[in-house]
Amino acid sequence: MVDCQTLDSYLIRAGVSFFTGVPDSCFKPWVDYISITRKEDHVIATNEGEALAVAAGYNLATGKTAGVYLQNSGLGNLLNPLTSVIDEFVYNIPVLLMISWRGRPDQTDEPQHKRMGQNTTLLLDMLDVAYSIVGQRDLQSVILTDAAQAHKRGRPYALLFQKGDIEAYPEKKESSREESQLTRWDAILAVAQFFGKGAVFFATTGKASRELYLWRDLSDRDHSRDFLNVGGMGWVSSIAFGFALRSRKRIVILDGDASILMHMGNLATVGHYKPANVIHFILDNNAHDSVGGLSTVSRTVDFAKIAEAVGYRRSATVSTEKELRDELSRLDETGPSLVSVRIKKGARPDLPRPLLTPLERKTLFLTGLGMR
Repeated sequence: MVDCQTLDSYLIRAGVSFFTGVPDSCFKPWVDYISITRKEDHVIATNEGEALAVAAGYNLATGKTAGVYLQNSGLGNLLNPLTSVIDEFVYNIPVLLMISWRGRPDQTDEPQHKRMGQNTTLLLDMLDVAYSIVGQRDLQSVILTDAAQAHKRGRPYALLFQKGDIEAYPEKKESSREESQLTRWDAILAVAQFFGKGAVFFATTGKASRELYLWRDLSDRDHSRDFLNVGGMGWVSSIAFGFALRSRKRIVILDGDASILMHMGNLATVGHYKPANVIHFILDNNAHDSVGGLSTVSRTVDFAKIAEAVGYRRSATVSTEKELRDELSRLDETGPSLVSVRIKKGARPDLPRPLLTPLERKTLFLTGLGMR
């Protein structure tokens, strides 16, 4: 285990002082540390590919190597700029990748992490990205020697971390949305009660899916009309859109601010094709709530105006339960509609994980809809 100040000293000595990335609980202590000690050297990105592109631009402007932190599931978003921008056959730009290794073959983890966990090191080998597993070698030597040498050649270097490799740091206190006392649970309850059994729900990865799952358990225990997108952050609106194109059911999307920011172009596609049966809720707490609660950039984003600009037929922003219920009563059959629901950070402390596997839930979902 390394403390944040020591890790920072190694990185600065190696010439890496600027960082960008997508928050993950593994890196929460580190992100809290640099957000407090030198926030001008830190950018929270909306997705991993964007972070790598920002790092490339920083290098072009300064000649210095930037660091990019991410969960290994985000390697999929990283591949395009990794192979077509910073690669030695293109612009030959160095970068330090700090990757949290979820789903390691020797550890039990969630099913959505298994495939990438098994193949993280294989993928890095295939892409000719040198790496070290933190804890297996002296970290100072790795950063100051191996990584530094790779960077001199214009090549990326990766450090593979596990949760707990970085020592805890006093948590950065960030305010919740001041204008809202509404919780995610209250919002999901209001939406689920309003639509009853007449709609199909698609919920984004993380706490939104788990709170919808718990609500079903505590009410009618009927999970057959819910698609819980436990992996693939940012893609739930596209999955729901594809389903809506061939369904007469009302389609309710429970999205999050971090999720929609990761692939915000999805809004433009929905707005262009205008599926009338789509109602899209963004539960916006200005946080990556499922991976430590670090901030997103949503505080300066007006999702309702964006939805209107890209072609949604109706959009609104609400901050209280009354405003949400009033807006629900105004919804009609001429979607797509988007409601940005500003909520507080945090989740119920008793959140279970779904008992069924994703494949079992898919079977239940399709059977419940009479499609299998």
